[in-house]
Amino acid sequence: AAVPVDRLRGRVAVASLPPLGEAERGPAAEVVAEYNAAIRAVVAEDPRAVYVPFGESLLGTNGEAFDASYGGFSGTIAEMYWHTGRRWLLPGGPSFGAQAAECGRTVVHDKIHLTEVSASKLSDLFVYALESGEV
Repeated sequence: AAVPVDRLRGRVAVASLPPLGEAERGPAAEVVAEYNAAIRAVVAEDPRAVYVPFGESLLGTNGEAFDASYGGFSGTIAEMYWHTGRRWLLPGGPSFGAQAAECGRTVVHDKIHLTEVSASKLSDLFVYALESGEV
């Protein structure tokens, strides 16, 4: 049975959203920043919650923007399938990080999904937040 949130005990780590694409400016970056501000506000209201600045930790690459147009998004989905197929279906297929590098990216391999290094950063931030109570 589900436990109501107000009855939970202990620490709760809540992470900000990662970027869509790798550009720090533009429509997608602005939407993600608005969601992250809302997440931070909710976390500030609950003393059990610890805000994990995951999305903020990935900024600084200022690479390719996310294109949410029909054509742009279709291309992103095609790239996602291509990268996933190469990664898991080829013997010794390239990592998502290697495929991201082929596209000039470091944070996300297909403008949406994290590379292994980004996912590791998320894990490290959560462990630190839950152990220390702050980030």
